[in-house]
Amino acid sequence: MEDGRPHVTNSRDKKTAPPAAKVSAWFKAARDGQSSAIDQLLEAYRPLLLKLANDQLDPELRQKAAASDLVQNSLIKATLAFPTCQFDKVQDVVSWLQEILANEIVTAHRRYRKAKKRDARRERPINSAHSRMWIDYLAIHARTDDSVTLSRQDDITRVRVALDCLPPHYRQVITWRIVDGLKFGRIAVKLDRTEDAVRMLWNRAMRRLKSELRKLEAS
Repeated sequence: MEDGRPHVTNSRDKKTAPPAAKVSAWFKAARDGQSSAIDQLLEAYRPLLLKLANDQLDPELRQKAAASDLVQNSLIKATLAFPTCQFDKVQDVVSWLQEILANEIVTAHRRYRKAKKRDARRERPINSAHSRMWIDYLAIHARTDDSVTLSRQDDITRVRVALDCLPPHYRQVITWRIVDGLKFGRIAVKLDRTEDAVRMLWNRAMRRLKSELRKLEAS
């Protein structure tokens, strides 16, 4: 371990170990501030970091964040920070690189979870259980003939078609208000408008929705 080579347990791990004969020389030169030696020393551990990244990344995340990209980011950060750090032995560098990579992986997982939640909200199907209440709301408030009794699937289909016919800004304000449950004040912040302006936009969007539903009923 003192020579900077990780503990080797099998032939696959041997491929991740940097050349021991050169590690010591690179390390000494790197501590003296030679930029080329810093590059060589850190680059020698790329295979090890790549193996660790592949082992630790969730399968789903691998499709979004390549292990090689995380390793590259880690090495860039390490290269920039190395001159400001003090290392007594090469293994300190190895542990430090592993810590940098671990932080990159944690950050990638956090970003992925947040993106997944946003995508789930954005892609929530209109006929899902979560959407049941707002489907009822739209169907009731936009229906032009109170005597008409439609099945839930009919309501879902009509609302979906009518929403698709709306201009994007109308569809967005309805989605934010009904699907995401945002208050007018919050929507105003998103659109950089006054709350009164958003209420007017909402009213126009609902009138347009009723008009589209009226066309569907007449067809």
